[in-house]
Amino acid sequence: MDQIELQLNVRPVNSLNLSLNYEKNIVHLPEGYFTQDLFGGRIQFSFTSDFEFSSFIQYDNESGSIGTNTRLRWTFALLGDLFIVYNHNIDKLERNIWQYNSNQFIIKVTYGFWN
Repeated sequence: MDQIELQLNVRPVNSLNLSLNYEKNIVHLPEGYFTQDLFGGRIQFSFTSDFEFSSFIQYDNESGSIGTNTRLRWTFALLGDLFIVYNHNIDKLERNIWQYNSNQFIIKVTYGFWN
């Protein structure tokens, strides 16, 4: 497999990170070969060191799908985090029609204990 990756990261202020990325995968198999292009973008904003928002979107030309992952993270204690995550996926059908694939809403709490 051959791979090409390009990435652009911008941090206009300390609390904001923006990135764009492109990845091209060229796969050679005995049955033939195929290429896959992945385009993505990410935004990350820190309201405080304990409260953060991030979102990622990616398009895959091989599957014809767009996926998003949006996350809110709150560190409420030294060893405690709350994550609220929303995932959304759509697929491209023939004639450039987009179809819903899946949604996922997740709430996760982690907390560590020590002696």
